[in-house]
Amino acid sequence: MVLTSVNALRIGVTLAIGVLLIAAGCNGGGGIDDDTTRFSVMVENIGTPQPFLDSGVFNTPVGAGSPGPATNGNEYQFMVAGGEGMYLSFATMYGQSNDLFFGPDGMGIDLHPGGTPLDGDVTDQVYLWDAGTEENQEPGVGDNQAPRQAAPDTGPADPDDTVRLVDDGFTYSAVDQLISVEVSHLGDNEFLVTVSCISDETPISPGVYVVHGDPDPLFEEGQPDHGMGLERIAEEGNPALLGPAVADMTGLATPLSPLAWVVHQGGMPIFELGQPDFDNGLERIAEDGNPADLGDSLTGDGFSASGTVAIPDGASSPGPITPGNSYTFVIEGAPGDSLSFASMFGQSNDIFLAPGQNGIDLFPGGTPLSGDVSSQLSWWDAGTEANQFPGAGPDQAPRQSAPDTGDPDPNANVRLIDDGYHYAPADEIVRVIITPIT
Repeated sequence: MVLTSVNALRIGVTLAIGVLLIAAGCNGGGGIDDDTTRFSVMVENIGTPQPFLDSGVFNTPVGAGSPGPATNGNEYQFMVAGGEGMYLSFATMYGQSNDLFFGPDGMGIDLHPGGTPLDGDVTDQVYLWDAGTEENQEPGVGDNQAPRQAAPDTGPADPDDTVRLVDDGFTYSAVDQLISVEVSHLGDNEFLVTVSCISDETPISPGVYVVHGDPDPLFEEGQPDHGMGLERIAEEGNPALLGPAVADMTGLATPLSPLAWVVHQGGMPIFELGQPDFDNGLERIAEDGNPADLGDSLTGDGFSASGTVAIPDGASSPGPITPGNSYTFVIEGAPGDSLSFASMFGQSNDIFLAPGQNGIDLFPGGTPLSGDVSSQLSWWDAGTEANQFPGAGPDQAPRQSAPDTGDPDPNANVRLIDDGYHYAPADEIVRVIITPIT
């Protein structure tokens, strides 16, 4: 769900991974022979910071069987998630108008006022706005207003094309006599939002919501409409343009933690699909981004080589890689060897990046591997901690009060991520390139 570039990186950089004393390491295994090839492995964070952590459309009143406006006594409900520093904004049409809509101001509604999760009535933070896209007529009477117009977008242009608090000289009831907005904290930084129509003066329309860190996500007071689709909500109550527009701007730019790696033969030595964590240090990397224990466990005669990587390229001290940064390390392998590694999805409870059960074959067809192997990577759930909304959960590394503070996962088995939350495919967040060194 996604963050602005400034806010995403601020959260990413504060990842509490506890690796400040870890240095990149390499542990030798079996002997090296003439068939051995050295490889450079680059793991790059290619995630794109987005303005919104969460977004969506609300279009069906509670209890209704199909989308439509909410009339007096009816309401819309939707769920959002956001940690401290996150705000809620939305837009829904004042139906008996040319281009008026309800919504918070440009800052939005703070989901954690004073550091405490929001819970209660927030109607006093909602205003009636003029989108500045169509000339106003008397509310409930104008022939270019949605209930009476012959076709969408039929009214004359507004002489003042800026978004502003309504000031057209006509009479409107106070906002808290027309609409009610309640935010209920559900726990784990998730919230239920209820938007109710409480007057016969006007219905309210389907709308769009976003959770954001920076101000003015849907409009900027005193400036023309952003052109993303707010006009269609304000004039017609139709979120068909703005909904997809904000969806394309929603996503999570996560840091990736220092990693532990191993060159091996046979199956993946870090975990087994469908089985509990081996208690080999995977939990520490999956929950807290600390590879030290896992790195220590991947030693011995069963492995060609192993190690940890904690210092981003170009940096002088250990830390996570945020978008645009990378780790690079060198390995050695012979035909029959595979590479496996694990790195934490930083904005999670216990999600980690790793290849599949056989690792990455370093000599496919007997030839040293060369190229992009990102398609061989997946997000895995370590099964050690219950999952929360990615980027918002209070027990996730950037926000938890101490390591290992979340509830146990009801399913203790390592598995591909399947918790119902949205994660971009691994190869949209991470690029891994393996190059033979001659």
